[in-house]
Amino acid sequence: MSTLGAEIVGWAGAAALLAGYALLSLGRIPHSGRYQVLNLAGSAGLALNGVVHQAWPSAVLNLLWVGIGVVALGRLRRTRLREKSGH
Repeated sequence: MSTLGAEIVGWAGAAALLAGYALLSLGRIPHSGRYQVLNLAGSAGLALNGVVHQAWPSAVLNLLWVGIGVVALGRLRRTRLREKSGH
């Protein structure tokens, strides 16, 4: 990926993280899948930017954040499936 592409992806990631946090904090969205997707997308963009620029602390932090988002989305999905099935 080019440096320009990494910059665009990184800025988009930062915007997604900021949007998710602001929307949650202002009560515009609940702590939900939408919030988790914004966090996951944002951290993935920032992780990619960190890798391209060899900013390893940022890259590792954001990769861990991606992992947390994946786990959170999986839990939300399992909870919704249980609720649908009546268990």
